[in-house]
Amino acid sequence: MQRVASAKKTLTAWRDAEKFSAEDEVQREALNLFVYGLKDQSGDQEGLGGKILDEDKKTILSTFKDTTDWTEEQEDLEEKLAAVQGVVNPITSTLYSGGATHQSHGVINIHSAQ
Repeated sequence: MQRVASAKKTLTAWRDAEKFSAEDEVQREALNLFVYGLKDQSGDQEGLGGKILDEDKKTILSTFKDTTDWTEEQEDLEEKLAAVQGVVNPITSTLYSGGATHQSHGVINIHSAQ
């Protein structure tokens, strides 16, 4: 009887590990899609990349690099996604809400809009 209980506990632990692994993979994919999309958008001169300051592009690209390096080593992906969004969302929300623009070039300057 004790072997059966032990086997059930082992099976339950194994199923839980598989479940958490699958959830981590979904979060990893969401984070990667987000940062790779940002990288692509920041290079699009007709889109986001042409509408933000070079300083903001550098911030996005630095965040991209830090995040991709980090995801290769870490497991807490949901927390990292929130941190990345905290850096990038002020840049993109100013653009999409029609916020302050740099008058001579038509680019967003989030630093003067805050």
